[in-house]
Amino acid sequence: MLAIEHISASYHQHTVLRDVSLSARAGEIVGVIGPNGAGKSSLLRVIGGTLAPVSGRVRLGNVALAHLSAVERAQKIAVVPQSARLPKAFTAGEVVLMGRTPHLPLFGAERARDYAIAHAAMTRTATLSFAERLVGELSGGEQQRVLIARALAQVTDPAISSGEPRVLLLDEATAHLDLKHQMAIWELVRQLARSGLIVIAALHDVNLAAQYADRLALLHEGELLVCAEPARVLTRKWLRRAYDVSAIVSAHPLYHTPMVALVAEERTATDEKDWTQTNTDKR
Repeated sequence: MLAIEHISASYHQHTVLRDVSLSARAGEIVGVIGPNGAGKSSLLRVIGGTLAPVSGRVRLGNVALAHLSAVERAQKIAVVPQSARLPKAFTAGEVVLMGRTPHLPLFGAERARDYAIAHAAMTRTATLSFAERLVGELSGGEQQRVLIARALAQVTDPAISSGEPRVLLLDEATAHLDLKHQMAIWELVRQLARSGLIVIAALHDVNLAAQYADRLALLHEGELLVCAEPARVLTRKWLRRAYDVSAIVSAHPLYHTPMVALVAEERTATDEKDWTQTNTDKR
């Protein structure tokens, strides 16, 4: 289990997280949502170790992450950013193999096991077919899948007990992708989570978060307002408080997850009454 315990953090005296506590289990996707500046990326940076908290701690299993070296942390936690400057002159296979760097001996080269793990990661992410292509020739969706494959290779090590938790952090990882590639990547992320990874994902798209996250953590001005199942978080009350918007929340016709539709303030009263009456009549 990943446990975030009373984390507060700041940048140059500016507080970005205030006493945030939540947890995530192996096999679970926790979506982190909230408006711009709410602290979503900052929370992921604390977990990933690039932002030291002012107070509180993060535990992975029974180990406080602050007690781990950078290499030890990199063996357990991988980050997929919104966008990354990948080396365009490298092949996709070479980029994925870079994920094995934290597991290599000092001044050592990749071993047969590292190549096998990278190969398996590319197979799972459907990137093996373009392993020999240069990254600069790949589409945005293909590059993002390469990043996920690299992250998967990073947190995979058969020499370590399969019971030890591993974490995948996604920071708006599909924000710039089209609808088809967004869905493909999130279906992949769901499969990776169900195989035993802990997934923490920062998202702007609340409908996408509702469809794929097991629980949602709603941040506002650095504070955690609520962390629960999507249906308990994506309510008119919490959306108003966090985003300062009026919204209609209905159910997805197939998955029955919450679907959020925003309503312009000046049209809210009349249009919402008409919408409610129409849907009541349909029932």
